[in-house]
Amino acid sequence: MDPSPFTASDLKHCSYARADAIAFDAGVAVTAFDWKRDIAPSPADRQAYAGQLLEYLELLALDRGAIVFMTSGEIQWVNRKRTTSGSE
Repeated sequence: MDPSPFTASDLKHCSYARADAIAFDAGVAVTAFDWKRDIAPSPADRQAYAGQLLEYLELLALDRGAIVFMTSGEIQWVNRKRTTSGSE
């Protein structure tokens, strides 16, 4: 399966990215997946991958995504923190 390209923009920024897979429910994106082929990712690698996936989640306005380590079959779930209006 080819990566799913998507774009998002606001008045100050325009972003373009490719998620490896996006799950849809009734035509609405619900989860983004990022596949990695690392054999033994370091903690720094994992943190960088989570940051990358968090950017996808922000762009797609999704609450949850997964980093799938293809070699080991491990799945690392990443949750986006929601903020309410007026909070930081």
